[in-house]
Amino acid sequence: MDDAGEGLEVEEIDSAIQRVVARRKMFFAAPIIGACVAFVVLVWDMVRQNLPENVVQHWPWRLQLLDFEAVATIFTVLVVALLTRMQYAETVRPMLGWTLMPPPAGFEIPLPIEREGLLVIDVFNGGHGVAVVDSLEYRIAFADQQGHSGWITHSRLHLLLEERGHRHNSSFHFAYVRPGFPLQPGRSLQDRHLFLALLTQDTLKAFRILDIRIRVRDQVGDLHERVLPCRAVFTQDLAPSTGARRPAKVPAPRASLLSTLLSVRRR
Repeated sequence: MDDAGEGLEVEEIDSAIQRVVARRKMFFAAPIIGACVAFVVLVWDMVRQNLPENVVQHWPWRLQLLDFEAVATIFTVLVVALLTRMQYAETVRPMLGWTLMPPPAGFEIPLPIEREGLLVIDVFNGGHGVAVVDSLEYRIAFADQQGHSGWITHSRLHLLLEERGHRHNSSFHFAYVRPGFPLQPGRSLQDRHLFLALLTQDTLKAFRILDIRIRVRDQVGDLHERVLPCRAVFTQDLAPSTGARRPAKVPAPRASLLSTLLSVRRR
């Protein structure tokens, strides 16, 4: 991959695949625990019913919490509830996608940044359910650094960039997306005249690592995470046009009136 840098080794630390990092315990762990307990009681009753009568009368086989039919009903209900929850979670699962590209022609930039050499990082939700932003963090490493910063906040990122001489609203701008911001299905931030980040190519080339970690919650409370390896995917192919014009077409010379008359006369 062309890393768009001069001998710069670009590193992508994490996989960029979306994953579930946490689930709502009330709607996930509770049915599993209940089903496991019901299954143990169900097996106990099955074994107890097949023992001789004189053995059942002694401890611990005398213990009977519920009858077999009630335990079987509870176990079935819990398993069905768990499967229904899993199916609904797949239905409303957000599908986080993102792009790194020059701003479209109709995209208005509400900042005093030159469009030439500018790149926009956009996030969209391609799923069927609403996703609510839980957190947004960044991990960076400049070209002359061996390690990385770890996951840092928005304000810390701006501070590190300004210490390197990059000017806010001039060479970069990372939008402050607050927790609770909704990502509607089938729409991106650009559809709402927003963006995740604006960067010039020179600013992006100054990084060895630039990862953005976005975490969102879906409608059943599951926490989804995706890491955007912005520096790792940047190539010169993403560079906008330099404004060079195509050579103008030179019209074919028109035949003179005299040559036209001569050609007609020869016929």
